[in-house]
Amino acid sequence: MTETRRNLDRKAPELVPLLEELLLQIPFELVPDPTKEEVWAAEEYTNPKDAIIIAAAIKARPEYLATLDRKHLIDPPEVAKRSGLAVHTPGEVVRKLRS
Repeated sequence: MTETRRNLDRKAPELVPLLEELLLQIPFELVPDPTKEEVWAAEEYTNPKDAIIIAAAIKARPEYLATLDRKHLIDPPEVAKRSGLAVHTPGEVVRKLRS
C-alpha cells in the first residue's frame, strides 16, 4: 500500500482520496511478510525490486494481483506462470470483478 500511495502522490494526486475511500470499503487480511528465502525464490523470475511484492502476493494468495507494471510483472509470462498469480492491470481486474 505504501508503494501505491507513493505512486499516486507522484502520478495522480487527485486519486489519493479515492484510494483512501476504497481502502475503507475493502476488508483486508494482513499476512506475514515474506521470508528472505521466499523473496530470493521470486527473484529467479522477476525484477529484484519487485520480488518482495511477488513473494508477498504468493503468501497472501489473492484472486488477482493488480499492477500497472507491464514491463516487469504483466508482460513477462513467467511471472504469472511461476508465481501462480493472476497478474492484471487494475482496469482488467475491475472488468473481471464486474462480470
